[in-house]
Amino acid sequence: MNSHPIKISELNNEVYPPSEDTWFLADFLYTFLLSDQNYNLRLKKHSIHLCEIGIGSGYISHYLCSKIPSLQILGTDISSKAINQAEYNLRSINMNRTSFICTNLLNCINPKFFKPDLIIFNPPYVKTPLSESHREDSLIVKSWAGGPDGLDVVFEFLEELVLFTFNDCFFLSSSLNDNNSLIKIFSSKLTIIESSKKSIAGETLICFHVKKFNDPD
Repeated sequence: MNSHPIKISELNNEVYPPSEDTWFLADFLYTFLLSDQNYNLRLKKHSIHLCEIGIGSGYISHYLCSKIPSLQILGTDISSKAINQAEYNLRSINMNRTSFICTNLLNCINPKFFKPDLIIFNPPYVKTPLSESHREDSLIVKSWAGGPDGLDVVFEFLEELVLFTFNDCFFLSSSLNDNNSLIKIFSSKLTIIESSKKSIAGETLICFHVKKFNDPD
């Protein structure tokens, strides 16, 4: 059950609505930011730059911004309808703290100039036929369709991620996916470890923590 106090609008049925995975990631990130020593100290004196990939309705960013005033948010989404809804739902937050780009993952962001502290992603991770994940007639399908192995979009995301400088990254996957194979593929460039789990009907949600080998601990 969603116990979060944040209320968002449902402006468009083509935008993924907040669900169990959304609430799980929002709760985990809030706890992480408050409990991690490095972030806890910085929150008191400095702003923290967070990039949310696939921002969707904007729920997670709204939830974190409402509780942590020093966050600066950049949200991206492949769907212009999602970007519009996220902007609408985050209108109550100081707009100097939020910005949005309609793009696929990190495609149009220059890694030489963009160096966020934290990158988060609740990706499409449901196993689906390839034809479904490539549908162009329904943008909302892209918010959950992860291809035949459930990891197509996550793989693409991690390929882009290695180009960027960041402190921490978190993304979700399902216990129904072969996550170990993904970890092995990127083992020479990234450390990917399980940080938290949540059991829901028929599967377990897994939050993975990603760091680059050349990033400070």
